Order: sequence, then structure tokens, then C-alpha cells
Amino acid sequence: MTFEKSNANLPPAINRQTGLVLLQLKEEEENQRKELLKYQKLLRNENDANAELEATIDELRKKTDHLRHQNQQNDNFLKSFHDESGSSVHRKSELRDKIKVLEDSVLNYHASLKRDQAQLKVILQERDLAKSISEKLQTSLNVLHSQSNPQLIQDLIVETKNCKSRVTDQIDHSGDLLRHYSDISDRMEKMYTLLVDTSRAHRVALTDATKSYTYLFDSNLTNTRHQAEDISAFVEKFQSKKLPSLQSEFINYKSLKDFAG
Repeated sequence: MTFEKSNANLPPAINRQTGLVLLQLKEEEENQRKELLKYQKLLRNENDANAELEATIDELRKKTDHLRHQNQQNDNFLKSFHDESGSSVHRKSELRDKIKVLEDSVLNYHASLKRDQAQLKVILQERDLAKSISEKLQTSLNVLHSQSNPQLIQDLIVETKNCKSRVTDQIDHSGDLLRHYSDISDRMEKMYTLLVDTSRAHRVALTDATKSYTYLFDSNLTNTRHQAEDISAFVEKFQSKKLPSLQSEFINYKSLKDFAG
């Protein structure tokens, strides 16, 4: 006997009550199905939120690693900058010592030149005196020649030649001294010019290096600060928008879970 036939044999009141029970069961089944769909949707939302949260954490971890690497580069840069500054100070100290030695050499050279000039002045005075004596001897020679005294004339001629020879030697010696100190003066001037140019080149190089290091340091510091600000803004945005939504969905999920339990 089928269910319909058995129902046909039942009283109408029982059939109506059975229909109501079946309708209630169907409605309850539909409600449970809707609740189940809602529960499944919440689970999907939770999974999506967890995936997004994991992606966010990974991104924050990458940015943190990048910042750590950037900070390490900044530390290395600062160490290199301090080392280079110390080396530059050492080079400047060496350069000052060389300039001091050169200045002392120039002062000694000028003192020696003054002494040689005084000696040259004495030599020139002796030359003028010898020239005057030679002229007087020549005059005496002319007088004696006019008096026809051959031996005396010969002695005067020899003395005059000797005097001229001494004057010539003195002049040659003075010329050698002048050329010698002229060469020394030229070399000292070239050395001084070279040292001044070297000092200027070191100073320019140090200034350029300081400017470059300062620019790089400021750039690295600015980039690090901007990246830190971006990460802070991202975290604040995540906390202000994502966390409340996740908390709300978790509360709904917990309520449904308690209801289902």
C-alpha cells in the first residue's frame, strides 16, 4: 500500500496535521540550508581574509627586510664616510708637513741667497778695485814706457796680466755662483708651484667627495624615511579598515557557530 493510499484512508484532521508538520519540516530544512550557505560564505570570507592577511604580512616582511638591508647600506656608507674623512685628515696633515718643510727650505734658500749676494758684492768690489789698480798700472806702464825702462815695463806687464787673470777668475766665479743659485731658485719655485697645485687638487677632491657623500647620505636617509612612512601608513590603513571587518565577520561566524552548535 502506497503512502498516498494510506493517507487517503486517514481522517482529514490527521492529513492536515501531517501536511503542516511536513511544511514545517520543509521550512526548517530551507532555513537550515540558508544558514548553511551563509555559514559557507562566512567561511569563504574568512579564508579570503586570512589569505589577504598572509599576503599583507608577507609584504610587510619584505618591506621590513628591505628596510633592514637599506639600514645596513646606510651603516656601511657612514663607516666608509668616516674612514674616508679620517684618511683625508691624514692626507691633509701630511700635506701641511710637506708645505712646512718646503717653506723652511725656501727660507733657508733666501738666507743663503742673501749671504751669497753679500759675498758677490764683496767680489764685485774687489773686481772694481782690481780694475782700478789695473788702470793705474796701465797708466804707470805708459809712463814707464815713455821713460824707456824695459825691465820695469816687463814687470808691470806681468803684474797687469796677473791682476787681469785674478779679475777674470773672480768674474767667472761670480757668474758660476749666480747660475748655480738661479738653478736652485728655479727648482724651488717649480717644487713650490707643484706642491701648491697638489694641495689645491687634494682640497678640491676632498670638497667634492664630501659633497657626494653628503648627497648620498641625505638621499638614503630620505628614501628610508619615506619607506618607513609608507609601511606605517599601510599598517594604519590595514588596522583601520581590515581588522574591524575581520572582527565583525569573526563575531558573525562565532554567533552562527554557537547557533549551529
